[in-house]
Amino acid sequence: MVVSNGWMHLRCSSFCFDFIKNSKQKANWKDLITMLGYCFYLPVFFIGPIILYEDFSKAMMLPFEKWSWKRVLDLFINLSRFLFWLVVTDFSLYFFYAHALQYHIQEVERLGLWTLNGLGYFLGQFFCNKYIVLYGLAGTIAKAERYYAPPTPKCIARIHLYSETWRTFDVGYYSFLLKYMYIPLCGEKRNMTRKLSASFLCFCFVFIWHGMEISVFIWSLLNFIGITLEAVGRSVANSELYKSLQKKTLSPTNIRRFNALITSPLFAMSAISNFYFFGGTNVGNSFFKQFYQGPWYFSLVLWLFLYCMCNVSIEIKEWELERKEKSKLL
Repeated sequence: MVVSNGWMHLRCSSFCFDFIKNSKQKANWKDLITMLGYCFYLPVFFIGPIILYEDFSKAMMLPFEKWSWKRVLDLFINLSRFLFWLVVTDFSLYFFYAHALQYHIQEVERLGLWTLNGLGYFLGQFFCNKYIVLYGLAGTIAKAERYYAPPTPKCIARIHLYSETWRTFDVGYYSFLLKYMYIPLCGEKRNMTRKLSASFLCFCFVFIWHGMEISVFIWSLLNFIGITLEAVGRSVANSELYKSLQKKTLSPTNIRRFNALITSPLFAMSAISNFYFFGGTNVGNSFFKQFYQGPWYFSLVLWLFLYCMCNVSIEIKEWELERKEKSKLL
């Protein structure tokens, strides 16, 4: 119920903000019924994702449409797909209940470096699969009723930037922060100071909403630091001096390699911050110690893996952009 209450707060806020912005008259009992219908919409009530009221209200105004075989088939295929991943995710818990490790921290500390990093990957992938299943099932049912919920999270193994993670993991939550907090706080003059201040306040809200615990605080703080470093780096990369130096000294292929190299530390920090969120403070501390106090040769191999994963992430992103451009031409 704690999770449901959190989503309820967001839905109530979304309704109030959009109603105040768009309505020119006082609220009446019909608006109350609309708010209750939005806030208690069953498919996304318990576990999310959040559908912003503006999008929800547009779907409410759509004319009735009879069910077609295509609509039924689409519902069946998507339900089958997410139920399959539900079985896979649940089946994995019979062999390895990763989140119980926070209660047996001595076992985590005894793990070898390779095993520990494999555990870290499993924690992240399990978390991703869980929300793909939860958001996928809820979103599929909502879509069948023509309420289009945000898409499911993208696989964390193919994302290396903090900003990309926030944009693509929980799209509904990101849209809420962007629409109701970040954009109003930035105002019309979106200079670096305003952007960083808005980001800081957004992550304060993220910390409070997810639960004011030490592990959540560390996760939120590291995310804010990562977003800040990205923003500063992007600002430098967009400067004319940097562009001219880059053009003179690096080929397009080496530019990509250089970008993967300098984002590898951010990727590492992103992983460690998530370990605090997934497993708690003790588990996060264990990963932090092993990561930075391990043998130099292990660190070298690990950085090589991170560099390769950054290249894979960049390649997939470029492929997606190319596919998007091609679809526009068709």
